[in-house]
Amino acid sequence: MKNLLWVLGLWWLASCSKANTTTMRSKTIATPIYTYLALGDSYTIGERVTTEDRFPIQLQERLKVDDIHCQTTIIAQTGWTTGNLIDKLNQVDLKDTFDVLTLLIGVNNLYRHNSLITYEQELDTLLERSIRLVGGEPQKVLVASIPDYGYTPVGISDQAAISRATDKFNTVKKRLTLQKGAIWIDITPISRQAMAEPNLLAADGLHPSGRMYRKWVDKLYPLAKNILE
Repeated sequence: MKNLLWVLGLWWLASCSKANTTTMRSKTIATPIYTYLALGDSYTIGERVTTEDRFPIQLQERLKVDDIHCQTTIIAQTGWTTGNLIDKLNQVDLKDTFDVLTLLIGVNNLYRHNSLITYEQELDTLLERSIRLVGGEPQKVLVASIPDYGYTPVGISDQAAISRATDKFNTVKKRLTLQKGAIWIDITPISRQAMAEPNLLAADGLHPSGRMYRKWVDKLYPLAKNILE
């Protein structure tokens, strides 16, 4: 009888241990959802491309492959200048602190022949606002250079002047970005491949296609992943 009780006792302990193990294994760890804010103009909203081809959405999906899940908010509109973006941010109530932010703005300042001084002042305001939106951590702000639309069928007739202006605006943009401690991403060389590779442009011959946006994401992705991991 004692031997039988001893065997039953061992069986009971083994059963409890197995049950506990199963319970522990069945518990799931919640996957964090990061927040991503994309600020800009037509290049960010993805003029003439599908929602899935917009670069912020492509970036979101690329990160998902690495089990980094983002809730993406886009504040952008075709034709916006730095001043327009500031006005919009003053109208919306962004209470949350975002985990990562991209800023791509300036081509319409250039296109409208707006003052470079005004651009510098308004960009400074946008950078400060962006840094506040990521909790005061400038290394979470990814600032992309202004693409060169001189290398498109629409801009090719005035390519030299457009390229010079693009370089001037980008010089200011890069300097302010680095001064603030944000991260600079130079996508301008990619935009200058468009005349040699027409599939990098949308059907309007001016805005980027999903293929060009994919090339931008190739540069943005490792930086965003490093911030969020």
